[in-house]
Amino acid sequence: VCGYGTEAFKEAWARDLTSGRKLANFALTEPQSGSDATTMYSRATINGDGTWTINGKKAWVSLAGEADVYLTVVKTSDTPGHGDMAMIAIPKDTPGLSFGPLYDTPSYNFLPLAEMFLDNVTVSEDNIILPVGQGLQGALMAIDIARVSIASGCCGLMQAALDTALAYAKNRKMFGGVNLDLEGIQWMLGEVATELEASRHLYRAAAGALGTPEGPVMAAHAKRFVPDAALKAATTCTQVLGGSGLLRPYGLDRLTLLAEMLRIVDGTTEISRVVIGRALQKRARELPDLPIPKGYGEA
Repeated sequence: VCGYGTEAFKEAWARDLTSGRKLANFALTEPQSGSDATTMYSRATINGDGTWTINGKKAWVSLAGEADVYLTVVKTSDTPGHGDMAMIAIPKDTPGLSFGPLYDTPSYNFLPLAEMFLDNVTVSEDNIILPVGQGLQGALMAIDIARVSIASGCCGLMQAALDTALAYAKNRKMFGGVNLDLEGIQWMLGEVATELEASRHLYRAAAGALGTPEGPVMAAHAKRFVPDAALKAATTCTQVLGGSGLLRPYGLDRLTLLAEMLRIVDGTTEISRVVIGRALQKRARELPDLPIPKGYGEA
């Protein structure tokens, strides 16, 4: 908003949003288009008076019904690709904007998620955050930030799982001692601790790269590695507790489900691999060809 919004929109919203007095949300995904955003159905058409009318549906909208404004990515024509995409701010009290029932998820209920319906929603041209042709660019910037944030949260999840396992293992008596004295348990939790440290360094490096040419691939590295490490940490720590790890009061079941979900939201692990793979292709094109060893392939 501060970097790209119109002066009129910034005057009306920027101060409240940056202070936290009001909340904004980002809406890109649709029920029929997730990883391939160019296939979205939501359309915005310009009217004779310069206003825009939007029709469509968004899915996985966080802060559904609670945010004060929704930064919504739409297409402005039926032309394939992303060259006609724009980002438009829609205040929550705009006529025609409504929300479906909250999603019932196994581990993400701390954040209201629902579908958002756009039925002849009309907004001023001042609400254009990113003009036609730049909507996907802005969406990808927002996603990079979200991916790094998820990696950061996963580090907290890993620490919580590790602390639970340590607190249990230091007192659980077995074979004449406590579990934490067993080399096998130390190895299991030591691996979790190492991957936690690696994850912290990776997400911090990715955060530092945001807004630079390396930002997207660093965010992809963090999103690919850290949630996977978090899921592994949660399952390993559950294993350390044995049968007790299945008891809900210890919370490891919740952490495991949350880690699984964080591998998917804001870009699946597989999409992160695609981003990394494309960066490697670009790097390979810049490298000189290797010399062919003498005698190799000769008749």
